[in-house]
Amino acid sequence: MKVRYLLIILVAMLLGSCASFLGTVGTVDLEPVDIGPKEWVYEVPGVEQAELFKRARFWIAETYNSAEAVMTFDDASTGTIKGNGTGSIQYYGYREDELGNVYSGTYDLGYIYNLSIYTKDEKAKIEFSKVSDYYDGLGLDGGADFSHREQHDKIMINFRTLAKEFEKSVREGIPTDW
Repeated sequence: MKVRYLLIILVAMLLGSCASFLGTVGTVDLEPVDIGPKEWVYEVPGVEQAELFKRARFWIAETYNSAEAVMTFDDASTGTIKGNGTGSIQYYGYREDELGNVYSGTYDLGYIYNLSIYTKDEKAKIEFSKVSDYYDGLGLDGGADFSHREQHDKIMINFRTLAKEFEKSVREGIPTDW
């Protein structure tokens, strides 16, 4: 008799733990986070605005392979460059189809963003804003939810990497040793 009660309690505990695990599907990583705008300002002592502007344009050409493909506006007199960039990440997530079936896995996510660069004497600023997705692993346009912490963090890593490369370019200048 005691074995029967023990077995019933054990089965109830096992089913209860499975039910609580199933209740968390799709709720992981849904803490709201802010994707932008993100900016970095760099002090470059002794370098005038015109030279920083040239260095910024050079960085865009080197980073994006074509300054013209990225830049939508540039004005040397104000030290302003505006443009659009693209990036991609892989993330682990959950998806639900039209029938309510839930799938989990690793997905590709392509995203677009606005790029702004401002230069003035001895200072350069880079800003990433208006991030949105254009492709995800299921071929859906507009399907990403940037409130997922993992997506946000990976995009921020990409932005920080670009900002560090920008900083190096504006500090070191255009290479002349070839």
